[in-house]
Amino acid sequence: MHLRNLSIARRAGIGFALIAALVALLGWFGLVQMSAIRSSEVTIENQWLPSMRLVNDIRDLMLRTRTISLRLAVDPNPQHIVQYRNQMDTRGKELVGKIEQLDALKNLWSPPFLQY
Repeated sequence: MHLRNLSIARRAGIGFALIAALVALLGWFGLVQMSAIRSSEVTIENQWLPSMRLVNDIRDLMLRTRTISLRLAVDPNPQHIVQYRNQMDTRGKELVGKIEQLDALKNLWSPPFLQY
């Protein structure tokens, strides 16, 4: 069956049907790809983002500790030493808590071959 033997209406119908089939196939492919992207986004949201926030909190606590230690080293007033030591102890406890949370997240989400 040759296309030249068909009437113009049938040829146009076949052409539009092929275009519609290609559009439907492209739509299905797009849905499959969007599903894969959503899966990756959920992984990032549930696994990476909480640990990144904890690492940021740990970095902030380390910077605060460094600032307090600098004040402790530079301030000549001995009355402030107790205050600086209390701030250091508080930041140290917060830091230990954040590191424990990060270890718990790491053990929860990392694959078994990456756990140590």
